[in-house]
Amino acid sequence: MSPHPLKVFGRVGGLGLEMAAYLLIFAKGGQWLDARYGTGPVLERVGVALGLFAGFYALWKLARSSPTSSAAGLSPTEGPGNDTPSSPEAADPRRNAPPP
Repeated sequence: MSPHPLKVFGRVGGLGLEMAAYLLIFAKGGQWLDARYGTGPVLERVGVALGLFAGFYALWKLARSSPTSSAAGLSPTEGPGNDTPSSPEAADPRRNAPPP
């Protein structure tokens, strides 16, 4: 069963706000440090890079905890269209064969 569309919209919207907040906080922090220490736009750019990293890390965490695979009882490597075995035992039929 797929999640309710409003729940998905809430997660995506929350993630967008979280990414924007990280970017804004780190960029403004870099501007403040640049003004305080007279380093030009160097620390602002470092802050933007850190904000982007933090935002994409939040996106990665959300994608890893996505219920699409686990709700169906599948591991992330299994699923429709993926014929690759998920374990070494399944890949090697000799391991599961009875001894001669």
